[in-house]
Amino acid sequence: MGKRGKTSLEKVEEITVERLAARAVSKVAGYATPWITGLMISGMGAGAHVLWGDAGAAPWAAMAETIGTVGLAAAAVAYSSGRAAIVRWHMIGTLTASGTWVTVTTIAGMSPKPVWSLWVGGGVLLALSWNLRQAVMAHSNGEDMPGGDRISELIKSAARAVGVETKAVRLVEATDRQATVKATFEGGGTAADMQKKAAEIESAAKLPPGSINITPDEDRADQALVTTSDPRVLHTALPWPGPSRPGGSIAEPLCIGIWQDGEDVQHVIVGHHVQFMGKTGSGKSEGGAWNYLAEIVSRMDAVVIAADITKRDQFLGPLRPALHRFDTTKTGVRSQVADMHRAMGERMDYLTEKGLTKWQPGCGLSYLVWWLEEFPDIGDTIDMQRFLSIVKALRSGGGTIVMSLQRSDWTQMPTIARGQLAKMCFAVDSDDDAEFGLSSRQDKNPSVQPDQWATCGPDTVGMAYLDAPSIPIERVSMALRTWNWNSDTDALRAHAETFSTVARPADPVTARCLLGGAAPAAGGADERPELDDDRYANEDQEEDELGGELDGDPIAQHVRSADPNPENTAGPDDAIDETGYDGWTFEEPERPVHKMPTAEARALLIGQLSQWYAAGRTHFRAGDLRPVWETAGRKRAWSGRFLREELLPAGIIAEDDERGGYVITRDPDADAEVRALVPA
Repeated sequence: MGKRGKTSLEKVEEITVERLAARAVSKVAGYATPWITGLMISGMGAGAHVLWGDAGAAPWAAMAETIGTVGLAAAAVAYSSGRAAIVRWHMIGTLTASGTWVTVTTIAGMSPKPVWSLWVGGGVLLALSWNLRQAVMAHSNGEDMPGGDRISELIKSAARAVGVETKAVRLVEATDRQATVKATFEGGGTAADMQKKAAEIESAAKLPPGSINITPDEDRADQALVTTSDPRVLHTALPWPGPSRPGGSIAEPLCIGIWQDGEDVQHVIVGHHVQFMGKTGSGKSEGGAWNYLAEIVSRMDAVVIAADITKRDQFLGPLRPALHRFDTTKTGVRSQVADMHRAMGERMDYLTEKGLTKWQPGCGLSYLVWWLEEFPDIGDTIDMQRFLSIVKALRSGGGTIVMSLQRSDWTQMPTIARGQLAKMCFAVDSDDDAEFGLSSRQDKNPSVQPDQWATCGPDTVGMAYLDAPSIPIERVSMALRTWNWNSDTDALRAHAETFSTVARPADPVTARCLLGGAAPAAGGADERPELDDDRYANEDQEEDELGGELDGDPIAQHVRSADPNPENTAGPDDAIDETGYDGWTFEEPERPVHKMPTAEARALLIGQLSQWYAAGRTHFRAGDLRPVWETAGRKRAWSGRFLREELLPAGIIAEDDERGGYVITRDPDADAEVRALVPA
């Protein structure tokens, strides 16, 4: 993948360009220091001989120099305490040899061959040994990596400037797009202390906001990994490059976008469930669902079961050819849950017979991916206890559940389920909302701020944070951006047709339990197996969004339990024996509410919408108007027609494509066009 703008290291180079020349001179001077020191020592020896080389002064000078040499060696022992033995002996040996040579030279002078030979040969060896030590230390500190010394020094100086003291900062990894240094703290400092100062460190280093990502070292509490990258990489939407491993296994990583440092996001989805959370327009569907599902359906051992009763075909519809089952009605979703519950037992029995405690590629079972869009609406429809039992068992049975929603608080997502989900958090409205979409370790990191993308402009759509079992710890708090499909449903449909269910048949167990015995034909939807149990015996008949009742008798369609009273053989046309009820009295049933005239009923509905608008509530569903149509003596179909045929064309309300239902766009009671809809 090519470069996209200046990388983080290039930015650092740009910032520190005025210091590069001085730093280069400093590095050369560092390697030259041992050689310069050797020349200085020769001068000291020669000078001492001139001053004190006569027979009277030489013994006293030699004694003083010997005492000085011993003192310096003792100081070296003290100062090098705690360092490696070889480092200590190198320092002590160098001081002792240098002091001894000066002492000998003071007495004998430089003329004797042994004296100057020792100076030349010994001096060269000592100087080279110090150069070797410097080179090894530079490598261990990462100074020989691209930008290593600059990054280490920049982070260290910026941290010190804002009050974070570090004992050492060492580069551990560097590419042309990112650099990671390991900081060791002094005085009981921790990664959490540095995380709180991340924004200030960026300011002190003159880096763009969001450049620094700080994570604790898993082995030592006094260390942290500090990754520097360029957040502006994510400001450019990158087109979907195609499936990363077509024909491969679902156990291989899914590539759904790029990290802030420009590397591909690699997520192994097997073995855990995932929550997608983000506000309307944040990119959950096109950025999250489309990219993940485009990758998943290209894997030959994956079966996808999907449901969306809110947006129905709007977002997942183009993927129908590659979805083994896709339900968009409440009845269909209830059927999914019941079938999935039954499938869990059979799948786990199959794995047990194979001697497996979890799903593995090639085990004979397709891996199940259960994709639930707009989960709160689905949660209101299904048997939640049964669903939660599936959440607990599906991972062992070889499957992953992905639940997408806008705010995962306790009213929208069961707490027990949210605790078992990996987290992918897109843009949210506030930091309070972010708490429900982030993992615990993400939420504790002050630099993780998905609410900063709240505007959901072109530069932030599809940006997210991801914490899942296969994601490296240093990337858990790093932003990513998903591939951009540019709302191209034709491209998505063509991809789905390439990897249709015909080319990816489900295994026999999955086909029997979830697909009615075989995989559906490409493009088939809402095709469900014959029901063979009594799971719908107590469900009430319901109305659809348009107000019409569902066809058929749900009791006759779904009840398959045994007859509790087989002796009762009365037929529908047999006479009813009415004897024995003489002592009974019956109250007159409550008469239906008087049906309001059309004008009054419409005024009542418009008044309700106006009250909501004045109170700041703009979103509603057709079912929220039940008190209105019941008071008016009408049915739901009446209010539905009035909304769709009158208020929607007038622009008073608009359909909410993301959440379902409607949005009030202006006050109905103050609109002349609406008043014209209410005849006097």
